[in-house]
Amino acid sequence: ALLADGSYFWTAAEPQHGWLEAASEGLNVTIEDVTERICALSLQGPCSRDVLSSAVGRDMSDLPFFGRADVTIGGVPVGVSRTGYSGDLGFELFMPFESALPVWDALIKAGENYTLRV
Repeated sequence: ALLADGSYFWTAAEPQHGWLEAASEGLNVTIEDVTERICALSLQGPCSRDVLSSAVGRDMSDLPFFGRADVTIGGVPVGVSRTGYSGDLGFELFMPFESALPVWDALIKAGENYTLRV
């Protein structure tokens, strides 16, 4: 995903990271592995947009498939992508690892009215 600062955020498994490193050789590109610093949470299912909208405090229905937005959940800056992998509506949320618990708590609270299951 293209970020506001002109950089890209890419989620990939180790083989793709190695391929990116090899393919970038000789280019004016920096590839940084932030695996140890970023937490990823997945919110999937038919009510996921409603839960996310409740946690964010605004309607998220304008986020298109493969779209990305910067939001705040539980006082934490969160990158949200609509890239569900379950075959249903879904979102992936990315935040600093040390800030994941307030996001988790806010999602659980927002999901109370939607039979959210962990």
